[in-house]
Amino acid sequence: MALNNIDLIMVKKYFDPIDAGYYAGTMTLGKILLFGAGAVSVVMFPKITALHASGKDFGKSLKKLLSLLIVVLVTGVVCYQIFPGLITRLFFGKAFENSVKYLPLFSVFVAFYVLINFLVMFFLAIDKKKVGFLLLPGILIQYIGLNLFHGSLWEVINVNILVSVFILITLSVYFYFSVSKFKKDKLEALPVDLLV
Repeated sequence: MALNNIDLIMVKKYFDPIDAGYYAGTMTLGKILLFGAGAVSVVMFPKITALHASGKDFGKSLKKLLSLLIVVLVTGVVCYQIFPGLITRLFFGKAFENSVKYLPLFSVFVAFYVLINFLVMFFLAIDKKKVGFLLLPGILIQYIGLNLFHGSLWEVINVNILVSVFILITLSVYFYFSVSKFKKDKLEALPVDLLV
């Protein structure tokens, strides 16, 4: 939650109320993508949890759900790039018109955030409960980055994107080693005659 909300707190601190309002409007519009694509994580969690609890391979299900999520996110980001004004008018009328220019870049941050959320939910589904600690350095970097780079709303969005990429890389490395270890442990648990 901090990754998704600390930027608004910092924008309210460093920007005048009008710019802070534009940013809040951009966040509101961007969250349409967040909640739409986030449904994949909601489906993934119980499915992976059940497979993991029964000792079954969850790799195929994870690949399908991750592929679906990526398709939804790419489609959403492309729509935000091509039709930001239409999306704004469709959902909010003219109320957020001044936020339109920030929406294409902000949608990239939201897409990364959704991927981060998906991976965190996956780790929780396979009982890797300490995954939250991997987010802390990114949140700290985000806080420091926003304190240093807040000359414009563009800088704020860019800090969010860079921090999201850092967290995604961290989670991907953790994923690689966690799943490799899980497969190795599962293989060692098989009877010797099945391995031959």
